[in-house]
Amino acid sequence: MLPRTHGRPARLCASLLIITFLSSCVAIPANRAASSKVKESSTLEGVVQLKEASTQQPEVKAYRVGYLRERERAVNTALLDASNALNKGNLDEAETLYSSVLSIDAENAQAAWLN
Repeated sequence: MLPRTHGRPARLCASLLIITFLSSCVAIPANRAASSKVKESSTLEGVVQLKEASTQQPEVKAYRVGYLRERERAVNTALLDASNALNKGNLDEAETLYSSVLSIDAENAQAAWLN
């Protein structure tokens, strides 16, 4: 008589699926917190946290997409604000804004002229 094993593979697959799902849920609060910081105007801090979430879980493509989207948004907003500050003669404010761009996008050509 052969041992009954027909239910074991299914249980093993179900267990692995549950473990995978639960491990992905652990990082969701961190990603949500970072996204809310970006929306609350703590943009730089939020972008840094999104980058960390993206780096810690590279298999979660949504984190990478969210990070890149928010980084672009933050960079474009800061560049526009810096340009407006320059036009108004607020050089210190413009320099601060260009520096913030370089802190999240070190190779940004528009902000790189500052160095």
